[in-house]
Amino acid sequence: MKDLLDTFNKELNYNKYFNQDIVCFLDIETTGFSRKKNFIYLIGIQYYSQSTKNWSIRQLFAENINEEKDILLEFIKLISNYKKIITYNGDRFDIPFINSRLLLLGIPYLINKDLSLDIYKVVKENNIFLSLNSLKLKSLEESLGLYREDLYSGKDCINFYYDYIKSHNDDSFNKIIQHNYEDLYYMIDILKIFDIIKEIKSFSFNYNEIIFSITINSIELSGEQLMVLGQLSDSLDNEIIHYDKDFNFSLKKTRKFKFSIDCSLGLVSHTEKAYYIDKNNLVLPIDIPDNTKYNLSNRFLLLKVEKTFCIENIKNLTRAILNQTLKQY
Repeated sequence: MKDLLDTFNKELNYNKYFNQDIVCFLDIETTGFSRKKNFIYLIGIQYYSQSTKNWSIRQLFAENINEEKDILLEFIKLISNYKKIITYNGDRFDIPFINSRLLLLGIPYLINKDLSLDIYKVVKENNIFLSLNSLKLKSLEESLGLYREDLYSGKDCINFYYDYIKSHNDDSFNKIIQHNYEDLYYMIDILKIFDIIKEIKSFSFNYNEIIFSITINSIELSGEQLMVLGQLSDSLDNEIIHYDKDFNFSLKKTRKFKFSIDCSLGLVSHTEKAYYIDKNNLVLPIDIPDNTKYNLSNRFLLLKVEKTFCIENIKNLTRAILNQTLKQY
């Protein structure tokens, strides 16, 4: 078994996300997707040292197929120190794979799923706000301006591993280590996606000279009706249920609100379908300019073009509906 350690410094402020000394990042490399037939040959862990004020990446590498148990036993010693395990797609792959291999090898330990923070799940749940074409880790990194030296995939590394255990080819070994290292190293940097999601979903709203922070939690289109669910930063004194010709609105004491509004479907170009509101048909007095790239008449407000929601338009629509409704109560 090879045990590699590298220590480095990162300038980002991580305290807003977690306590650095109880969190680690995890990424594994396996010989395939089957938890019964394939095995783990590399476990990488990234963690923060409170004593040195530095980050470290430790990589446990099985030099042959018989050393999987060795790297798992060493991994257990490391992982028991942490109260949060951060991964990218770890809830579906890394953690279930490790737990399955632990069971098959008769090792009396399982990773508690409650410890997991899967960045992939957060990104996937919020991709209506991000509009990413791909949720692969490298694609997310590139959307954040992060470009790695590693050119290979986990699938490529399987071939490199079998080449290594046959010939001990240093080039194959180095490619595997670099791929796993960069998966871990940039996982810290992609935490910035949490800030981006929060910024996209949130806006301020002035009501009775009080500034509220509004967060949109979800957007749905059902038939030709837009539904928006969100939350206010502060509570109001009463619950509100409001029915209007143009829209329905409700606000609970939990600060959660919901509104639905009718919209239409049409073509915004020769090939692109779009959901929109014709402001001339509304009783709701809104004067919201369209914030999309399309040169539309001022009467139209786009809500969704093909698969992409027009988030700024929807945020402005939400603000207008909140203003129209709350001033009546």
